[in-house]
Amino acid sequence: MCQLPSVAYPSSADTSAMPAAEKRKTVCIPVGSLFYEVGPDIHLAADTFRAKQLHDEYTESPEYMALLRGALSMMKVPHIDLLVVGLPVALLALKKAALEKAMTGSHEIGAGRTITVRKALAVAQPQGALVHYAAEHEKMASIGTEQSLVIDPGSRTFDWLVCRGMRLVQKQSHSINRECPMCCG
Repeated sequence: MCQLPSVAYPSSADTSAMPAAEKRKTVCIPVGSLFYEVGPDIHLAADTFRAKQLHDEYTESPEYMALLRGALSMMKVPHIDLLVVGLPVALLALKKAALEKAMTGSHEIGAGRTITVRKALAVAQPQGALVHYAAEHEKMASIGTEQSLVIDPGSRTFDWLVCRGMRLVQKQSHSINRECPMCCG
């Protein structure tokens, strides 16, 4: 499996035409008027300043779209039937429809190529962990009668999710923004 760090560096030009000696495992993704370099070797494109996008509108940012399209590009397939993306629990109801709409359709991935996403589904981020656990431990059938609590202390949000089976119990699930006392007061 290819690791894709959550870092996208903007560039005014496509770096794929670099000399072979400088090639790295990255792709340049066009978003708006800029290109964003993403990929496993992104640390080789690092500059001295690295701003992190840590806010509630992150899924609407060019960096998010660049990372999504970079991941699609590295899959090397012409279309995706179902793309599943995650949101913090507190933003699920608010941002689900808009994110699914933004993810569905054609995505330009550079070099004149596009990938089509036929359907997108946004779920609460911790729900992916529950599905992974159930699949990995062959509990997909039995988990339907269980109540689960998934805790996800992420880099920006601290999420908790209560599920009965795979169904989210919305009123018992939530997330809070994690604030750094040194920089955010």
